[in-house]
Amino acid sequence: VKGEPPADRDDFAKEDGKFEKYFSPNPGEGN
Repeated sequence: VKGEPPADRDDFAKEDGKFEKYFSPNPGEGN
């Protein structure tokens, strides 16, 4: 059984550019 979804899930769902925001075009270098 999964837990409750995060309260801010809707904010992430409608956020634009989250792929670019959270995934680097150069993976493996860290932040």
